[in-house]
Amino acid sequence: MEKIVRLSSVFGVSRTTPATYVSRSQVDDRFINDLTRYKHIVIHGSSKQGKTCLRKYHLEPSDYEVIQCTRNTSKESIYETLLKFADIGVTEIKTTKHTKGMLAKVTLGGEGKIPFIAKAEGKGELSHDSKNEATLQKNSFNIDISNPNDIGRALSLANFEKYIILEDFHYLDNHIQESISYDLKAFHDNSPLIFIIIGVWLESNKLLLYNGDLSGRINTITADRWTSKDLKEIIKVGEALLNIKINDDTVDEIIKCTYGNVGLFQEVTYRLCEEYQIWQTQKKQKTIGAPIDVRAVLRMISKEEAPRYTNFITEFYNETNNSKNKISKWVMKCIISCKHEHLSRSLSENSHLNQAEPVRQNNIF
Repeated sequence: MEKIVRLSSVFGVSRTTPATYVSRSQVDDRFINDLTRYKHIVIHGSSKQGKTCLRKYHLEPSDYEVIQCTRNTSKESIYETLLKFADIGVTEIKTTKHTKGMLAKVTLGGEGKIPFIAKAEGKGELSHDSKNEATLQKNSFNIDISNPNDIGRALSLANFEKYIILEDFHYLDNHIQESISYDLKAFHDNSPLIFIIIGVWLESNKLLLYNGDLSGRINTITADRWTSKDLKEIIKVGEALLNIKINDDTVDEIIKCTYGNVGLFQEVTYRLCEEYQIWQTQKKQKTIGAPIDVRAVLRMISKEEAPRYTNFITEFYNETNNSKNKISKWVMKCIISCKHEHLSRSLSENSHLNQAEPVRQNNIF
């Protein structure tokens, strides 16, 4: 009996790695090779281009610890979380005035419900005899949790050997990103720790701009490039799993309209299958799809996403609403009125403005 596979496991954007994951030599082979070079790895690119799937596909969950960065994440909170991942208890945190650091007492061998006290050797509950007290004192010491040298030393004492993944690094404030970029040099030079930085940005040398001394200590992987061959391979794998055939002209239309964004490509293909009631592997092969269906799905997605981008445009415009020249207004006019091929190549200072039709100021918004 053939295995039944759910549509949600094949196409679409989900929390797990899709069954249609396709390896790209310029990305996957590079990542596998870089893992053996004992350097930090930076994976960057546009949103939903497979950055997280890349590390999930090639690393076992037991190989790494993930720290999810947010707007409110500080460098110290990242390192504190890292210590806890290594089973190191952290307590008595206080800011030091002279060094501008954060002094904390750490205890090796923290134990679940009693996170700051070392478990008595060979026993399942606390003991207060002199031997255990001596063990507790020996395993407790002070460190500065803002200092990468102290963090590296503590993790080494705890025999921590996993990859450290910082997801959504771009959410951190710029000054925190810069500070961590300097710490990465210390981690590389003074410890065996390897960080995998994942973020949404396009420039390949962003961390080097923060700290040029990282040159030779980090490897950078761009996840953006998806060829038509890669995308057709995704369809081919998905068709086999679901026992369907998507018309060739429909596949070409999906590729054409999603502009190499694999996240959008996956979502459009998922919704196309929905339209034809394909929820799981078919008993008999079914042929689906027409270019008109693709355009209908895209209109649906555009309608759902419209409030988000409308809000962005409004906020961007309002940032300089009180300025005399209202520069942001004209920048946005340039962006929303130019053709995609111009945007995909990026805009030079004069290229599009010279082509734009003159408009009245009150016609833009």
